[in-house]
Amino acid sequence: MPDISILMITYNHESFIAQAIEGVLLQQTTYSFELIIGEDCGTDNTRKICDQYAQKYPDTIKLLPSDGNYGMAKNFIRILEASTGKYIAMCEGDDYWIDKNKLQTQVDFLEKNPTYSLCFHDIYHLNGKHKTVSGKWNAPDTSDINYVLSHRGYMTTLSVVFRNHISVAEFLKKSVASPYLDFFLYVAVAQYGLFKFFPARMGVYRVHQGGVWSSLSMIKATENAVKGYRILYPLLSPEQQHYFTIKCLANVEDFYLQAGIPEEASSIEQLVVKEMGVAPYVLDYIKQQVREQSEIAFLVKKVPIKKLFYAIWYKIKKRF
Repeated sequence: MPDISILMITYNHESFIAQAIEGVLLQQTTYSFELIIGEDCGTDNTRKICDQYAQKYPDTIKLLPSDGNYGMAKNFIRILEASTGKYIAMCEGDDYWIDKNKLQTQVDFLEKNPTYSLCFHDIYHLNGKHKTVSGKWNAPDTSDINYVLSHRGYMTTLSVVFRNHISVAEFLKKSVASPYLDFFLYVAVAQYGLFKFFPARMGVYRVHQGGVWSSLSMIKATENAVKGYRILYPLLSPEQQHYFTIKCLANVEDFYLQAGIPEEASSIEQLVVKEMGVAPYVLDYIKQQVREQSEIAFLVKKVPIKKLFYAIWYKIKKRF
């Protein structure tokens, strides 16, 4: 049984998959590891390349090919269930690691700090012109479940290492219809401990036309995120729902602004986040409105979303 299972989902990544696999193979660590690749029946040469690596490194690489397309969520869940490591690391087939000590650094920390369930690091972004830019996040050194629920995305899958809990896969199965599986994963893992951030940039996130999220418009990406939020919300405790609503509203605000709401309305985010911490009744009001009118609030096709937004904004400004 390996110490670490590295999960790699891939679909039509023939231009990138070799670099992703090589980033795993370059790791220098005292821990044993396996690489599980979930190839999702692509139409290019990705499977052929994966086969070549699996044959060359049979003791390290386990290839799970597909006879049909599972889709991103089901593909990830099946390789997670196939993992046997004490720890899980992730790197999708179009991303790659650049630090040979990445796994050693992260697993060493988790071994020495049992109150932490996950650690992650900063990254670089690589655009289609191969220009590398830094992913500038304002991630805290330590975060908990409430922080994860209430803040915008501040982790990428390629940077994450977490403890392998059986219940995580079961939690993810409830979200299989969500296009926002990584956030569900972080919420599930956060139930077991704190998150640690390393400022070192040890991997590269590739932005390209075929990327699941990077190819989406802001409006479409936000719409997809909200679909996931509506699945997750009833799975949380009442206290966690309060923190989660803050994150949801931040994304809803993006949605409104991209849909043509006047620029001055951007002040709503700062106002809402600031007041929610000391005024639960305002949070309850907004939560109720968003929940009861979800078909109006979350879908770009519905014109009345502007009315809901302004109603919420006016209510808060009048109160404070």
